Amino acid sequence: MGEPGTLVNIGDSIAADPTVNDWFPYWVNIPTVARAASPIGCPTGANTFGKQVARGLGLDELDYSCTGMAATKPKNKSLGETFATAIADGALSVNTRRVLVTIGANDAYDATYNPAPGNVDAFVEAAAGAVDEIKAAAPNARVQIVGYPTIADGDFICPLHVIPSGIAAAPAVSVPQVRAVEVVAQEMQVRLAQRTGVEFVDMKPSTAANGMCSPDGQRQYAGVIDTTGPGNNLPFHANAAGHAHIAEVLLRS
Repeated sequence: MGEPGTLVNIGDSIAADPTVNDWFPYWVNIPTVARAASPIGCPTGANTFGKQVARGLGLDELDYSCTGMAATKPKNKSLGETFATAIADGALSVNTRRVLVTIGANDAYDATYNPAPGNVDAFVEAAAGAVDEIKAAAPNARVQIVGYPTIADGDFICPLHVIPSGIAAAPAVSVPQVRAVEVVAQEMQVRLAQRTGVEFVDMKPSTAANGMCSPDGQRQYAGVIDTTGPGNNLPFHANAAGHAHIAEVLLRS
């Protein structure tokens, strides 16, 4: 671990994005090859943005991402514990060149899945300690907080895509909580970057026309059932085009 020229990818399911077939055994705690391949026992996708960035930079990726990761929720995979494991493994070291941190979405909603703006301060406090540990353990690394892409279209989401958008637009459903959670997560990430002095890579401007309600050829965020857009692993997550775009933005940054 920690060979010269590494990229360490740490984050939640947007970063991990395993297939459903790999995710479900993890969720019910069944050992699998996909879990065994991860240093923290979490399956990940084969072509996530982290893997694409590592390839583009000519770095070896060390993947510590995991579905459900959070900084402030005790029942979730812990950001702090994950960083500690990466440091203990030697993954975060003087040989680390890039660290991608995608965190905040699972901290941005409460137990009823409503936005949790009151959790921003606690998130920043908890996550800042972890980021500071990264900077100390990997002093030569460029650390980037990876922003979340656009999901909702105002108060609306489009969970069902089964008819090509050239024939009929996907039905839009009013779920204002989704955009509200996006706003809270964005604030969490911006403040975390400001607090720790690392980069925040804002994905919102470049994905404004590519959310869940976008036409098939533009959509970068999959619906719950989505058979007409670019391929995706997890439903309600970035699809193949979304991962490619995030990787492109990071490589240009």
